[in-house]
Amino acid sequence: MSSELTLLLPFDHFLFSELHQIDEGQRLRAIFVSHEVTLTGTGLRRIELALQRAQLSYIACLSTGFNPVVADEQPVIRQIVVVEARDQIS
Repeated sequence: MSSELTLLLPFDHFLFSELHQIDEGQRLRAIFVSHEVTLTGTGLRRIELALQRAQLSYIACLSTGFNPVVADEQPVIRQIVVVEARDQIS
């Protein structure tokens, strides 16, 4: 994902999510019918809740050269990885 590429996944294709604590903060996996979206960062529970409520409108990675001052529990996304479901089948 980059400023040159956007992807819109319909909420009715959202299946489930998993949120894990990792050394770098948190990892959120959002599974859709056609794609798996993995976010790495901090404060990702708020994004998971927005997904569950079908209220998430937009996400983007934080620029690598930017060190934000964010309030506690505000999401900070360091990486977004999107994989098509058909790419996962072996």
